Amino acid sequence: MIEIRDSLHSVDALAALVDEANASPFIGSLSVEELTHLLRGGTLRFLYAADTLVGFGGWIPINAQWAEAGPFFVSEQVRGQGLGKRIIHEVIVQGARDGINQYAVTRNLAVKHMLKVEGFQEVRLVSLPAAVQLFVIRKVSIAKALRFIQKRYPEPVSHFALIRHQAAAQSHRRSGQGETA
Repeated sequence: MIEIRDSLHSVDALAALVDEANASPFIGSLSVEELTHLLRGGTLRFLYAADTLVGFGGWIPINAQWAEAGPFFVSEQVRGQGLGKRIIHEVIVQGARDGINQYAVTRNLAVKHMLKVEGFQEVRLVSLPAAVQLFVIRKVSIAKALRFIQKRYPEPVSHFALIRHQAAAQSHRRSGQGETA
């Protein structure tokens, strides 16, 4: 049985899962420290099969109106069981409870599809509020960008938004909602 929990049982298990995530073509670079920071902030959930950590999903607050949905990862050993959908849905539901707009970026085709099913629209990064754009720019270090590029995955990066606040939606529409990156 797979459970979603908000607590971590083993930092060593998380480190092993982070190593697996970093070897995948979809993750630029993650660290245990980054995920521990999200855990302390209450914005990370874990997928457990019995007592084995098999995935995680979280969100990163950008400001009072926006959060980034992600990072997400499900171990290769349990893929194909709908766990990615479960953890993404959990994060989206939490965003709805908090009443925040959500931003996501991915080049994983399966995640792109899951985001669209959850109501996200593909957008151009420049059409999003300045706070989101600055968040993305600050998040990408040169080292992270180089590691991401070296993975040579053919699918382009896409940006997505799920807008809940009308004021944010109006601002987004004026600047080109629905256009792709």
